[in-house]
Amino acid sequence: MKHSCDFYMDQYLSLDKGERLSASLTLHLLTCPKCRTEVRSLLKAEKLLKKPLDIPVPIESDTITTVMKEIDPSYNLRECKVSFMQWIITGIFMILCVIALSIFPIPITEMVALLSYGMLALMIVGYCIAFIGSNLDFFIKKMETAKIK
Repeated sequence: MKHSCDFYMDQYLSLDKGERLSASLTLHLLTCPKCRTEVRSLLKAEKLLKKPLDIPVPIESDTITTVMKEIDPSYNLRECKVSFMQWIITGIFMILCVIALSIFPIPITEMVALLSYGMLALMIVGYCIAFIGSNLDFFIKKMETAKIK
């Protein structure tokens, strides 16, 4: 049974991303230059749309701030961030605490020492989770730019 090009293009457009083409559709695309050109154009358009925009949009833009204030009246861009310097100072302080506990052991029972080391370890894990969680957008952007290069 002979189908029109519209039938095959509808069949192609109804496929999910990465889904295999049927044998009849593949055969039609091999033999029909018009449909093959359309499919190539669609693939080029999709590839272009995947690229990041070259239009810089500053985060300080009044438009973005206005929209965010409309969505959430309590939104304040300045109070959302903790500077990297504060994270670094806190991390250095925690490292110094670990070093101090290992250099200057306090004469206490083994159980209390084990408990204090455990609490310090939990604090370090909590610090790492809080740091990564609050700066997740930074890490995601770094991973995305690494993929693009």
